[in-house]
Amino acid sequence: MFITEVVAIIAVFSTILTIALMFFKTRHSERMALIDSGADATIFYPKKKVGGSLAFKLGCLLMGVGIGFFLGMILETKLGFHDATMIAPLIMIGGGAGLIISHILDRRFEKEEEYYKNS
Repeated sequence: MFITEVVAIIAVFSTILTIALMFFKTRHSERMALIDSGADATIFYPKKKVGGSLAFKLGCLLMGVGIGFFLGMILETKLGFHDATMIAPLIMIGGGAGLIISHILDRRFEKEEEYYKNS
């Protein structure tokens, strides 16, 4: 029993290591081929940051989930439900609303940033 667990752990880690090594070796080979052919390597680096900060998006998502959970608990208590039927949908709605708000605020921040760059 012990030997199969050890073999399984070694197999999992060796698989992960092999995939990582193949990924980096392939990436290195592609970049060296680009350099040899004289092509520009800027295709690997995006010019413009698409979207906003991940921390900002996650913060808005978690705020929406928290507000949805809170509203679900309040409605469940006030309406007398005992099987948590209000909590899950309101968590989903709150999370979606948080992501929509983060997108709207992100666009507004980008417009302000462009305005100050052009001024």
